[in-house]
Amino acid sequence: MLPQLEVNEVGITKYLFGKKLKAYKWDEIKFVYYKGNFNQWVFLSIKDMTKCSLARNRIAGCNMYFFKTDKKMQILEQYLPENLKEQLSCFAK
Repeated sequence: MLPQLEVNEVGITKYLFGKKLKAYKWDEIKFVYYKGNFNQWVFLSIKDMTKCSLARNRIAGCNMYFFKTDKKMQILEQYLPENLKEQLSCFAK
């Protein structure tokens, strides 16, 4: 079973086997980042990633990441605040 994402106007929550792994409110998220060939992974970070590396934030548990699909991106863009939408526009879709 794959992790499930719940996205709404309050924030984003990641579940595995029905247990909540992480939950971030939109105002907590500071940075949106794509990584991988053809931008396959989406990372949401509660720390500014211009100051810390992706690896360091992953170890600290400051990131939520998931595999990118068109459907997930449409839902994510629907709820993202404007400041994070600007970051998404910097990456190829």
